[in-house]
Amino acid sequence: MQFLSLAESQAIDHAQMSIHAKFLTRITIHSLRVLLHIAAENHTLVENLDQMAMINWIEADAEIRRAGGQALLQWESDRLASKSEPGFEDPIQDQVTNANLSSHEKFLTRMIISAQATLCQIGNDLNLKIADLTSDRLIDWIAKNQQAESEDGIFLKS
Repeated sequence: MQFLSLAESQAIDHAQMSIHAKFLTRITIHSLRVLLHIAAENHTLVENLDQMAMINWIEADAEIRRAGGQALLQWESDRLASKSEPGFEDPIQDQVTNANLSSHEKFLTRMIISAQATLCQIGNDLNLKIADLTSDRLIDWIAKNQQAESEDGIFLKS
């Protein structure tokens, strides 16, 4: 599964956004693809996924990868851990804390969970279900939102 195509990456690079907004756009599109997959396997909409459903799915996917199977998420944390590189400190206490995931996987899981809220906001603003959001719509929305909000010093308000 490709989470961000070359064409999408180029469209983000050409968008009138800050470097920070471009980075967030890449994360949002990547997370959208992961969330759509999780929602499909849970027979629900992305909007209806709760944090535990996301965490449980990511834990199961990580277990498949650790067992040498064909996991959807091909994160590099296992390779890094095998080189005895320490994980980074995880001082956050939330639903992800006790998950059977490496510190890197927990960090990425939190990014996906956070992206769901952004995707819900975008979907609401565009009167679309998250499954109907395209990368072009996301790029346009984030660029317009950043431009409008940058005058106030706020980006993607909660």
